[in-house]
Amino acid sequence: MCRVVLLMIDVRNGDIKQFSLGNEFSSGSYRLHDIFHSRALISYSTPCNMPQFFLIDLVDNSSSPLQWAIKSLETQKSLSKLSYSILRTSSTIDGEEFESVLLSPCGEGKYPLLAYPHGGPHSWTGAEFVNLFAYFATIGYHVLLPNYRGSMGYGEDFLESLFGKCGSMDVQDVMDVINQACTLETVDEERLVIGGGSHGGFITGHLLSKFPNRFKAGIMRNPVTNLASMISGSDIPDAIQLVACGAVGPNGFAGDDGVWQGVGRKEAGVWLDEDKILTLYRASPIAFVENVVTPTIIILGSKDRRVPNYQGLEFYYNLKSRGVPCQILSYDDPHAITKVHFTYDAW
Repeated sequence: MCRVVLLMIDVRNGDIKQFSLGNEFSSGSYRLHDIFHSRALISYSTPCNMPQFFLIDLVDNSSSPLQWAIKSLETQKSLSKLSYSILRTSSTIDGEEFESVLLSPCGEGKYPLLAYPHGGPHSWTGAEFVNLFAYFATIGYHVLLPNYRGSMGYGEDFLESLFGKCGSMDVQDVMDVINQACTLETVDEERLVIGGGSHGGFITGHLLSKFPNRFKAGIMRNPVTNLASMISGSDIPDAIQLVACGAVGPNGFAGDDGVWQGVGRKEAGVWLDEDKILTLYRASPIAFVENVVTPTIIILGSKDRRVPNYQGLEFYYNLKSRGVPCQILSYDDPHAITKVHFTYDAW
C-alpha cells in the first residue's frame, strides 16, 4: 500500500519481523536514520503529517518519542487541511494493477493536478511526508505520485515487467492513473501539470509529446530524452540497454527462458548494433518531440554523470527551434540537484 516499513531480521535464525509503533502509526511510512548499539533512531510520517522521531530499544522493543519545538503553527494548520489516499489503477495495456499516492487539499470546488512520477525507474514513492509535495497541496494542487510498473517494493516480477517496455508501459501507466484521477469530482482536468526528474523527466517528455494538448505545463529535471545518445555518456550503459531492449546480448541479462541472470556488461555479447540503437531511439521522448506544444521548463545539473546535461539540451533545442515556450535552468550540480535556491528558482 505504498507504505515504507522497517523489517527486523534475526541473523541467528533468519526470522523476519515487521516493526510497528502500533495501530496509531499504521497508515504512513517509517524511516531508519541511525543505529547505535541496541538503539535505533526512526521516524514516522504520512504525506500530510511531518515526521515524528522515536528512539527505540531493539532488545526490549520499547520506544520513546523525542520532543520537538514547533516553530510554525501556521505550517501545522496548513497541513491539517490536507488529506491523502491510495489509488489502485488497472492498466489499459494488460489489466495489471499498480498504486499511486494522491495528496489533496480539503475543500469544495475543483483543484488543478500535478502528476510527478518518480525517477529510477527502479525507485518508488511512499506514503510519507515530502516538503515539496505538501507545499503544492497547501497552495491548492492535487499531487499525484504514481508507482508505475518497474517501481520497487511490489516484488521482482513487478519490477522486471518494465524490461524491454520502457517508454511504453511506464508512460501508459502514468497516463492511466492521471485519467483515473480526473474522474474525481475535485480534480480540474483542464488544469493538469506533469513533471519529474531523471526517469520521471523521461516519462514527462513522452506524455508531453503523446498527449500534446492535455497539460498546461511540463517540468523536466535532468531528464532522459534520448537513450541512443545517452548510453555512451552515462555511467549506467548496461542498465539503459536492459530497460529499453530487455537484454543486452545473446549471453546477457536475460536467459533463453527470459529469466534475469544478472550478468555484467563484459559478458554481454553484442554490445550495440544498428537495431539496438534504433530501439533505444524509438523508446525515447526525442523521437516524438515535434509533437510537443506545452510550455516546458528544463532543469539541469552541469556535473551530472548519470544523465548528462546534453540530454535536456537536445530536448530544449528542439522545442526552441519550433517556438515552443521553454526555459533552461542550469546549476553546477550532479544528478541530484538539492540546493535550496534550486527549489526556489524552479518552483
